[in-house]
Amino acid sequence: CRAGRPNLCPGITYLTGAFAERVRVPAAITARNTHPLPPGLAPAEAAASEPLACAVHTAQGCRATGPREALILGGGVQGWFLTALLAREGNRVTLLDPHPERRERALRAGAAAAHSVPRDDEGVDELGRSAPGGAGWPLVVEAVGRPAAWVMAAALAGPGGEVVLHGGCPAGSRVELPTGRIHYSELTLRGSYHHTPDAFREAISLIAAGDIPVGRLLRAPVDLADVPELLRASRGDKHPVMPGDH
Repeated sequence: CRAGRPNLCPGITYLTGAFAERVRVPAAITARNTHPLPPGLAPAEAAASEPLACAVHTAQGCRATGPREALILGGGVQGWFLTALLAREGNRVTLLDPHPERRERALRAGAAAAHSVPRDDEGVDELGRSAPGGAGWPLVVEAVGRPAAWVMAAALAGPGGEVVLHGGCPAGSRVELPTGRIHYSELTLRGSYHHTPDAFREAISLIAAGDIPVGRLLRAPVDLADVPELLRASRGDKHPVMPGDH
């Protein structure tokens, strides 16, 4: 906390119960992380500031070395946010995802290239050789949240590269990483977790300014009663939840 990293404070206060008609917000949150809505910003779009803030936090951590060739693993909502954020900051982004529609969405968000995911080690090696310089990417951001994707991210980083593990894996997961590659190529691996009040403010500003068009992600509004089934069947679709008549 004293180092200015509030997302890592041991006494951090979380708020659960968002899918309820009413929720009591702890004073610790209202004091530090309550933000006025900019004029004209629709509440349904403002709600996307929380997931966007997570991507903003990761992008903030990638700014220190300036624009680079960047590879993003995963084209879901977080991958789309990260593509848009890194591209607008001057990075040349390549995205990996098995779904054509997600690859197309990433290209519209500013990615310079988008490819399917390699199916085996040979495909990973071939993809690494196709990177600028032929030896992997200077920046690799994992946005899948699976141990296999963490391993692939490390395999696709070039000498001196940075690997940012943005996607959270299931509890208890473990990975095996190539010690030789990490050591002799001086790779930097770091996690990126949650968001901060500063990242939240930036996310709201980006949405309000239209720089990150979150409205493209939103599907039809739903009632509270629809939520359980949507959570069981969802493929990542984002529906505004509107209690009562909408």
